[in-house]
Amino acid sequence: MKTSVNLTFKDYLEYDDNTNCLYELVEGELRLMTPAGPLHSDMIDFIFKQFDREIEGFSLDYVVKQILLM
Repeated sequence: MKTSVNLTFKDYLEYDDNTNCLYELVEGELRLMTPAGPLHSDMIDFIFKQFDREIEGFSLDYVVKQILLM
């Protein structure tokens, strides 16, 4: 998606097009992000598990939540 005007970071944070699409802001321009593939999903799972193990190992009062965005 190419925007007609450059967006600020504040504009980007407030942007909502009423879809489930994810965008990134590149030099003031919105760019549609492609969905994560299988390898990316595997890396997310790995990092999630590592954080969870470290938190448990240090008996920290933190919670790691794995959120799926679609």
